[in-house]
Amino acid sequence: MIEIVEVQNRQQQNSFLDLPEQLHSGDPNWVPRIRASEKELSGFAKHPFNDSARSSAFLAVMNNQPVGRIVAINNQIHNKTHPGKPTGFIGFYESANDPEIAKALFEAAFDWLRTEDLHWVRGPVSPSMNYEAGLLIKGFDKPPTFMMPYNPAYYVDQWEECGFRKTQDMFAFRGDLSMYDSATKAWAIADQAATRFGATFRRIDNRRFLEDVKTFLRLYNLASASTWGFLPFSENEIQFLAKELRHLIIPELTSFMMVDGKTIGATFGLLDYSPIIKSIRGRLFPFGFLKILFSRRRIKKSRCMSINVLPEYQKWGLGLCLLNRYLKQGSANGIKDVEFSYVLESNHLAASTLTNAGVEKEKIYRVYEKSI
Repeated sequence: MIEIVEVQNRQQQNSFLDLPEQLHSGDPNWVPRIRASEKELSGFAKHPFNDSARSSAFLAVMNNQPVGRIVAINNQIHNKTHPGKPTGFIGFYESANDPEIAKALFEAAFDWLRTEDLHWVRGPVSPSMNYEAGLLIKGFDKPPTFMMPYNPAYYVDQWEECGFRKTQDMFAFRGDLSMYDSATKAWAIADQAATRFGATFRRIDNRRFLEDVKTFLRLYNLASASTWGFLPFSENEIQFLAKELRHLIIPELTSFMMVDGKTIGATFGLLDYSPIIKSIRGRLFPFGFLKILFSRRRIKKSRCMSINVLPEYQKWGLGLCLLNRYLKQGSANGIKDVEFSYVLESNHLAASTLTNAGVEKEKIYRVYEKSI
């Protein structure tokens, strides 16, 4: 007998947060989320995303033991940005390998979303496209890079057997830095574009760190406005993320591109902290955060999270300029491997830019949709 419980107290919250480790700790490729961040984004602690969203978390229980979880989300900013199709979201999904558990979890989420007058549901997003999104459908043989999702293969069957259908795929491209010199044609195009526009570059300045991170996120909002599923960062989110990322950002993995004194593009990456996150079981306190800081010099893989160019400067090869600089700086700082993620299936410009640079598609993540 499966009981669905709406999470309301501290004990239930802890059961919700503990469940992924209970289900997946035996999987060598599973990596926990950072627990403090998951607590905030699940709605159990203060986070600016929740200023404009409502959500409800549910646990599936069998024999007094949690066996599944889900969060239903009414993202009001999304429905204002994309009017005409009232859409709810589900995220933070975990389940034992039992289709009846999955069905019960989805039905509980659907019922809550209907009370919010939402008639479509999309997921998994945890809690929005700006954070963690997509169900892994290809690439189960490797652990995820930092802040990327991972799930067992049986999740795909659970979602599709409950009527979910693909709405968008997202790709993770992987590049070995030894391939850097092979894309000579691509780098020639990049050099020509930089010369034509008189582009100059700089990295994040630690002396004005918060200001620079805010500049990057505002640029992201402008450059990504026409992409599928776009959701702008709020001003409060920008300030929150700037403070949260301060000790994780490596300036050498960032670039701003200027033309005539105007910032028109940027790239942003982070080291792949996943192996360390796994070793500390996602817990930053009391000593996990120190382990991250003291171990990062040994990390040889990075995740390039974003290459953005303002719309009026796109399609001129300036994205290649930023990619070229990212690979150069990464190589100079001992990086051997780079993952570029996410890249939307519908973002043909980004996918072709990476392909032209000799980068290969390694993983596929799928966002599903269903009418309710």
